Amino acid sequence: MSEEPEQGAPTPEPAEPARPVDDHAAADEAPESAVDPALDPATMRRGMPRSARLPTALVLGGIVLVLLASTPTWVRVPLRITAGIKAGDVKLTGGDAAPVAVPLALVAAAGLLALALVRAWARRLLAVLIAAAGVGVTIAAIRVIADPGKVARGSSRVRSAGEIASTHLGAVPYVSVIGGAVIVAGAVVTAVVCGRWPAPTKRYERANQQASRPSDTWDALEKGDDPTSS
Repeated sequence: MSEEPEQGAPTPEPAEPARPVDDHAAADEAPESAVDPALDPATMRRGMPRSARLPTALVLGGIVLVLLASTPTWVRVPLRITAGIKAGDVKLTGGDAAPVAVPLALVAAAGLLALALVRAWARRLLAVLIAAAGVGVTIAAIRVIADPGKVARGSSRVRSAGEIASTHLGAVPYVSVIGGAVIVAGAVVTAVVCGRWPAPTKRYERANQQASRPSDTWDALEKGDDPTSS
């Protein structure tokens, strides 16, 4: 004799079909602990080692000094009075008197940026390059200080304006000398301490490997393995 279900007993409901997993929603609901600490933005902001701050500040400070000194007047050249007409003065800026100073400062800036992308042996080569750029800036400014008349005579602007009466050197070239020396000092410190800095590629090595072969992640999930555990 078959048993009938008791009245009032709950009737089991059919199971709902499994919903498709939304990849974007799953990624949004992932716990914060799943984020690789090496790829965390806060960690990346703190990535500069303490020993790199001084040489970076020195090189940057020297570059800023050189760039700021390139626009004011370095040499003022009064012209002789011809036929009773005063010709006035010709003012030579840093870009006129020492045209190589700004390009060399930009070379130092490029080398400073490249320091974060290479390993220790290449950093030392870049430090030599930055030091050479600083030496070039210093020599260019010292040449103007040593003989401003020669700079004036070699300027096409002065030759086309008239005959030189005298030359007056300003104080700005000394700022460029200081800037070049500071760049050299920063490069020397960089060459000494750059061996202690961590290799830049290790931080992104794991992410790059996973991004290069996304199919490996899906294969691991299908096998029941956790791809983030390795």
